[in-house]
Amino acid sequence: MPRLIRIGILGCMLIGLHATVHASGSASPGHTTMSVRGAYSAGKALLFRTLVCPDCAIERRALDRERAEALKGRLEAALDESPNASEVDPVTAICDAGTRGPEDCADRLRAVVSYLDRRFRL
Repeated sequence: MPRLIRIGILGCMLIGLHATVHASGSASPGHTTMSVRGAYSAGKALLFRTLVCPDCAIERRALDRERAEALKGRLEAALDESPNASEVDPVTAICDAGTRGPEDCADRLRAVVSYLDRRFRL
């Protein structure tokens, strides 16, 4: 009999625990059109397609943490619409690569910044 009571109590506890385990909220990064993983992949592709290639301004071996930090600063300056943002060559390269407007350009810049943040832990 005591064993049956223990099993009954354990069963009630498991049922009660199951009801409280459910998490609330969303796993997505918010009101964005691109997931975090998607931004990383898109940023990596854009960076290596437009800025880091054999015929581009930066060679693959030359992209280190210091250079990535400088590039991130220039891209963030462009996102903040600083007065000299039009003079920044990486921004021109990324935004001229088939963008459909300023929103698309900003999304591309954010994706590259996201990649640089995660890849180089900036």
